[in-house]
Amino acid sequence: MAHSRRPLGEVTAGDVLGAVEVQFQQPAPDSCGFTEFQITRTSHGPAVAAMLADRIRHDLKEAGITRSDGWLQTRYPHGSRFFRAVGRLRRSADGSDFLVIG
Repeated sequence: MAHSRRPLGEVTAGDVLGAVEVQFQQPAPDSCGFTEFQITRTSHGPAVAAMLADRIRHDLKEAGITRSDGWLQTRYPHGSRFFRAVGRLRRSADGSDFLVIG
C-alpha cells in the first residue's frame, strides 16, 4: 500500500479517494464483515463516502447480504456518513454494533 501526504483538499487525476474491504458470508451466509475502511481526507470526502456506499450497498443486496456484524469504523473520517448510506446502524442487547443493509 502506498501513501503520500498532500494538502487537505488537493486531488489529482488517478487518486484513490476511498477503499473498503468486505468479507462476504462472514460470520453467516447473509452477513458480511468490513475489514478495511478509509476515505481520504479531502474536501471531496463526504461525496466519496456517499458514492462508495451506494455502490457497496447495491453489491451487498445483490449478493443477498442483509447485515454486517462487528467492526464498524464510524469514528474515522466520513465513517458515519458511509455506514449510514449503506444501511441502518443498530446496537444489540450485548452492546455490539451491527448494520442492517438498506
